[in-house]
Amino acid sequence: MKIYIRFQNLDNPISLSQNDQTFASRLLVEDVPWDGEIKVCTLKNAKYRREELKEKIKRKLLRNQGEYCIYCGLHFEISPNPEIDHIALKSRFKEQSFEPENLVLACQTCNGRSRKGKRHIVIDPNAGFVKENYKIIHPYWDDMFDHIEFSVNDSDLLLSVKDSSEKGDFNIKVFKLMDTGPVILRGGLIMRMEKGLGLAKEKLIERIVLNPPSPII
Repeated sequence: MKIYIRFQNLDNPISLSQNDQTFASRLLVEDVPWDGEIKVCTLKNAKYRREELKEKIKRKLLRNQGEYCIYCGLHFEISPNPEIDHIALKSRFKEQSFEPENLVLACQTCNGRSRKGKRHIVIDPNAGFVKENYKIIHPYWDDMFDHIEFSVNDSDLLLSVKDSSEKGDFNIKVFKLMDTGPVILRGGLIMRMEKGLGLAKEKLIERIVLNPPSPII
């Protein structure tokens, strides 16, 4: 029996090899950094190499982050089809397309139009990429537990805004973390894990809500 929910901060972004960084920089110069049709490009096998690099990044993120959506905390077995999410939109900030601290894994639901989708997360495009300039709880730069309170009521894991945090409010609302469906789902998973793991609820919650040291890759 595995842990099916995990809320966490990320301490260390993935790293790219020098060759991968050079290739990513060339893609940016050619104005085809992450996706889009490559019509004219001086890079040999550019389309294949670009897809290969994206798959490599996805594998690194899985090892670094674990198999959990960074936003809703659900294991990808429960909320499947993980996708690479660009915290600052790649369509608006192409220079951030391969920036490790802009890359996380999210479930298809959280990364879709009904949740984060193409929302503008950066407050002021001219103010730089610093945590104060993000509406969202930044997985690498913010401490989630400064913005969200976690509590348990019966079998439900409840999330509430901490100290009137605008970021906490944004995450809870945008990812619908306290909507009826997610609350019921988390409650069912907690009951399932209690039984399967033989852990008291308090001990189980300690394994769900944590800030583990992330491996450096």
